Order: sequence, then structure tokens, then C-alpha cells
Amino acid sequence: GLQFPVVLLAALVLIQVALGGATWVAKYGWPEFFADYAFAAPHTIQAKSLLQGLVVTSHVATGSLVLAASVTTFARSLRLVRVPSVALGSSALMMELAT
Repeated sequence: GLQFPVVLLAALVLIQVALGGATWVAKYGWPEFFADYAFAAPHTIQAKSLLQGLVVTSHVATGSLVLAASVTTFARSLRLVRVPSVALGSSALMMELAT
């Protein structure tokens, strides 16, 4: 069914949003309204640091996984749609054409 691809897609989208926030923090620092919080105080931005590179690369890679999972989910959902089709060589069609 579609349960696994849909759950995977939802999880990947949540991870992508979290990594997007982490990318922002790694690149620009915490927003001004977070400046007074204790967890944001020790954070310093180091340009082109390993952490910044890992976060940004993970964000891009997860975006690719979201695209792949959405295409897979779409392809699997197409299999669930039943389109009536008639085989051209079927005997029922031949009988109908003969009458």
C-alpha cells in the first residue's frame, strides 16, 4: 500500500524543515528575538565551519530524498487507480463487433 511511502515522506518533510532552521542558524545566527535565551547565547558563527557544511549538505540531501519519496508515492498511487480497459483481441469485443 501507500502507508510506508506516505509516512516516510511526512518524516522527511519534518526533517527538512528542521534542517532548514538549522541551516539558517548555522549561516546567520539566532534571530534577534532569541538573543535573550540562554541556549542561544553561547552560539557563535564560524564561517565555512565543518558544522555549517554538514548542516547545509544534509538540508540539500534531504531535499533530494523528499523529491524521490514524493515521486515514488505518486507512482505507487497511480497503481491504485483502476482505469477500465478493453483488450482489442478479447472474444467479448469480437462478439460485440460481430452483432
